[in-house]
Amino acid sequence: MQLPDFIAKMLDFSKKAETHFDATALLAAANAKIATLEAENATLKAASSDFDAKISVLTTDVATAKAATAAKETELKNVQAQLAKANTKAEDIITGQGLPPNQLPAAGTADAQGKQKENAWQKYQELSVSNPREAGAYWAAHADEILKSRPA
Repeated sequence: MQLPDFIAKMLDFSKKAETHFDATALLAAANAKIATLEAENATLKAASSDFDAKISVLTTDVATAKAATAAKETELKNVQAQLAKANTKAEDIITGQGLPPNQLPAAGTADAQGKQKENAWQKYQELSVSNPREAGAYWAAHADEILKSRPA
């Protein structure tokens, strides 16, 4: 073996050794990066699991709220139907008495101390709505008083 061949082989060997050394350093850096990414991945998975649990709870809360809203809407419809029925009954009674609705006294009259003042006309109107038969008996007994207390 001659010296130039020997030098060429030594240079070739040193290049291979340097390449191996560089590859070892790159491998160590890659392994460190992998470890960092795996730790970050574990953190993100834990956060994701926490978010999934929160989303599940919130979804349940939304379903509960929707059910409560639907129940309240149903209750509101029932109350509105009852109110319409009561209004129709009141209008029928008023119409049956031959009295125009604009001549009815205010429903919520009270004196200065907050006590409810009820005159004969108001009592008659309340009885007309709640119990027409009793209203007729009250009219028969107090007709003059009722007519006097009726608004003009």
